[in-house]
Amino acid sequence: MAYLELKKIRYSPDSAVTSIDSAGYFLQWVYRTADAQKDYYMIPVQKAETDSVSFIKDVVSKAALKTFTDDSRALYNKYNKGVVERKTMPRTYVLKPEEDL
Repeated sequence: MAYLELKKIRYSPDSAVTSIDSAGYFLQWVYRTADAQKDYYMIPVQKAETDSVSFIKDVVSKAALKTFTDDSRALYNKYNKGVVERKTMPRTYVLKPEEDL
């Protein structure tokens, strides 16, 4: 997920310049449950890594998340120039409590 903050400078009522103030990204992982329903959830990696209760229960999915996270960070760290992984989510994009999932 890309994250951009834009800055708009208005010079007059009909003249303005908009530019990128900062840029970043959030890693998102698609989790497919191991139960019979095979539900899909898009989970912010930062939330999955710090969640002590862990929404992800099965060992195979936990290993897949770790592989995805390690590979993605290595790739982004190699090729991104000045675009970093955001450590906090914007307020409008915070994962809902477990009972809402």
